[in-house]
Amino acid sequence: MEKCNWPCLGIDMSKNVFDVEVDGMSDSPRMQFSNSTDGYASLIEWLVQKGIDKVHACVESTSRYHQALAEYLHENGHWVSIVNPRRVKAMRDMEGKQHKTDRLDAALIARFCRKERPARWTPQPIEIRQLQELQRRLEDLSKVMQQEINRLESGITCPALRFSIESHVEFLTLQIKQLEAVVKALVKQHPRLHRDYQLLVSIAGIGPKTALTHLAENGYLDRFQTCRQLEMVNGLVPIKNESGTSRKGEHLSSKSRSRLRKTLYMAALSAMQFNPVIREFATGLQQRGKPGKVVVCAVMRKLLRIMFGVLKSGIPFDAEHHHRLNRRFA
Repeated sequence: MEKCNWPCLGIDMSKNVFDVEVDGMSDSPRMQFSNSTDGYASLIEWLVQKGIDKVHACVESTSRYHQALAEYLHENGHWVSIVNPRRVKAMRDMEGKQHKTDRLDAALIARFCRKERPARWTPQPIEIRQLQELQRRLEDLSKVMQQEINRLESGITCPALRFSIESHVEFLTLQIKQLEAVVKALVKQHPRLHRDYQLLVSIAGIGPKTALTHLAENGYLDRFQTCRQLEMVNGLVPIKNESGTSRKGEHLSSKSRSRLRKTLYMAALSAMQFNPVIREFATGLQQRGKPGKVVVCAVMRKLLRIMFGVLKSGIPFDAEHHHRLNRRFA
């Protein structure tokens, strides 16, 4: 994996300001800038004054506060890494640090960057970012809709309250339809996005929601060399839980992306009925005595591998071709 040897810049983000520190520069005070375009330009000027042309900037993934600064630094030729806050917290615990302030966090992130040299981040194309925002909004609206429907079915007797909830459900239904139309238009507008969508829905069991969620959360697969990497990012690699004589088996990670896993679960149940390749695969696991949850999780991984294959090859899913390959390499 490619490494960066530029000076490490730790960045601690908040809504309105961000603190920075360059690791190993004793004469370099920690600085604070506004979280705005002017603040980003001031950061670059400050680095130039310190004789620093390029940095390896490291920032925690904090909602969307870090996004604009990360893009600005990337566009100006700096190496940018966006890391999981849990990794930085683990380093703080390892060092035995108790105090936590913005400026101390900036220094901690800079040390983490120097020690770990995390991978380079590159922004997704604008259509992927827009799709992700739209899909997550649709997910939020669907959750609220279900909550309101549950309230209606809870035995409400007050007519005014029932009318209020029914009106809200009607409004949410309209909002969801409008956003779904926007998503459909967005996909059609971008050739590669439309191509990938068509490839995914060619797989029996993968519907529009699962296909769109995959594209929104994982984007184009150029950054993935192997399907194993894609499985790890989406938390579909079983994690062993063993210590001494304790054997607690395996489980899927709860600390990685969950949005695709949720849709893949329903897709797996559908594919086990309607996709001959998946049905044969699941039947084989069941005949070997695998528990139901294990079978479903294995099917989810199998589906993700098929999705990876069709996107990388650009060839729609063909059950007969898949069977021929399995017989050939069996």
